[in-house]
Amino acid sequence: MTVNYEIGKPRADRRRRITLLLCVGKTKKRIKTELLADSTDLNRKGKIRNDSPLYDKIQKRIRQIESEYTTLDTFLTARQYSATEAYEHMRKTDTPTFFEYADQWLERADMKGKKNYKTALRKFKAYVGDIPFSMFSHSLLNDFLYSLRDKPRAQSLYLNAIKRIYTEAEKDYEIRSFNAFRLDIPRQQPTRKRALDVETLRKIFSWSGTSKRAILARDCALLSFCLCGTNSADLYSAPPIRNNTLSYNRLKTKDRRADNAHIEIEIPQQIKALVKRYRGSTKAFSFYTRYCNESTFNQNLNKGLKTIGDELGIKDLTFYAFRHSWATIARNDLGIDKSVVNEALCHTDPTMRVTDIYIKKDFRLVNEANQRVVDFTISSTP
Repeated sequence: MTVNYEIGKPRADRRRRITLLLCVGKTKKRIKTELLADSTDLNRKGKIRNDSPLYDKIQKRIRQIESEYTTLDTFLTARQYSATEAYEHMRKTDTPTFFEYADQWLERADMKGKKNYKTALRKFKAYVGDIPFSMFSHSLLNDFLYSLRDKPRAQSLYLNAIKRIYTEAEKDYEIRSFNAFRLDIPRQQPTRKRALDVETLRKIFSWSGTSKRAILARDCALLSFCLCGTNSADLYSAPPIRNNTLSYNRLKTKDRRADNAHIEIEIPQQIKALVKRYRGSTKAFSFYTRYCNESTFNQNLNKGLKTIGDELGIKDLTFYAFRHSWATIARNDLGIDKSVVNEALCHTDPTMRVTDIYIKKDFRLVNEANQRVVDFTISSTP
């Protein structure tokens, strides 16, 4: 048995990945590592310089594999076996690899945002391969962070997801991070404000065209705006309308609030015809009969809005713009109190948690505010 290393081809950042090569007889097993070599690590022959810090790291990994190889049980070493069999046997442990644990944890975790976690794990695995917890280090994570330097949102999203899973694993197994996560994970920057002015909103709501998807997007944008900026997921999932009132628990924040982020919005006169047109039987609106889930629904709305935006010269028009617009008009144009705007948007406000315990829920102020915004923006039924 021998262990050597290979140097990969230059990546976009000009660095090269180090792969360990385990040879047993005529069989080989390549073991991907997180180690990367740059031009300063290489000599004229394209090998790692002996005086490079990277050389010591590689040799440490090689010695570790050689040491683990010597502990293989006599049954395995007494028969013909492949490099892959030897490596898999050396990896056997009561503790799963990081990605094995991540898959198990995601399977049982009751949480939103699993899609983001899966994306983060897929990107991380493509970068480092399937690694045991013992290979986690500050340098590994810092290098991964550096590889995402042009994607600040991904830096925050991916690293925090990885950290969360690692922290959960520490509760289940006796593992230690050795300050692996002692690095500066960038915070997500606030999204660019996407509020539209009243004149632009009127152009969108009065837009006429032949695209069925764009027409649906226009109608849903108007529904959202006239219902306190209700987002697409809640338009898709809200229960049937009763007594001219849309009542629902906001999906995004219902699990973070004691009142389940419940809101009751009276249907303004300006959209009653639209509500009737799209009324559903088992849900408030019939969108669930057209699209298999809320994500597909939202994607199609944004595609339809792009068509409208292109025709009207509105750059980057998305469905969320109408929620931003409702809040901006309510506060800046009509001077509605921030606490009422906050309640209308069903946001989580930590400063109000104790106060909310003592105040009986009453949506009159929200509905008065909503009617003012609608009257200010839309003078007549489209």
